[in-house]
Amino acid sequence: TRDAVLALVGTLNYVDRFLPGVLAEPIKRDLALSDTAIGIINGFGFLIVYAVLGIVIARVADRGMFGAVIAGCLTLWGSMTMLGGAVQSGFQLALTRVGVAVGEAGSTPAAHAYVARNFLPSKRSAPLAVITMSVPLASAASLLGGGLLAESLGWRMAFVVMGGISVLLVPLVLWVVGSRQSL
Repeated sequence: TRDAVLALVGTLNYVDRFLPGVLAEPIKRDLALSDTAIGIINGFGFLIVYAVLGIVIARVADRGMFGAVIAGCLTLWGSMTMLGGAVQSGFQLALTRVGVAVGEAGSTPAAHAYVARNFLPSKRSAPLAVITMSVPLASAASLLGGGLLAESLGWRMAFVVMGGISVLLVPLVLWVVGSRQSL
């Protein structure tokens, strides 16, 4: 169950990351953004924050605070994704995406630190494979789920629903991953 929860967190991490790309056209129309603006918001700007803060947050997770780090990151990126559904400008969208990047920056490093601390070296490959499986799952979920939600409820509600799912997962993460376990 631990690896399944971490895979679910990883899937939501990438779903919330991919969602603006999947919904770029309605977002661009609604907020009057150019292709360049949406590219900077979803791409370069996001990745800079993600890359720099990932290292910082990973250091905290390495100290054994896996559950707190993952739950805090999940809360932040889910909340910022939901807030993205209320933006009225490209600048506001960019700010929410920075918040998502900050939150998501800690998820994968903390999950890997958790596996390193809680699984014997001979038993780590399976949980890491399950966690890695989250990327293709998220691609499918964001394309299908994000597309269907946006089609029926609009892009804004797609953000709210997908971010809300992340926030709702926090108690489960604290329960399953939150305890300071060690080999």
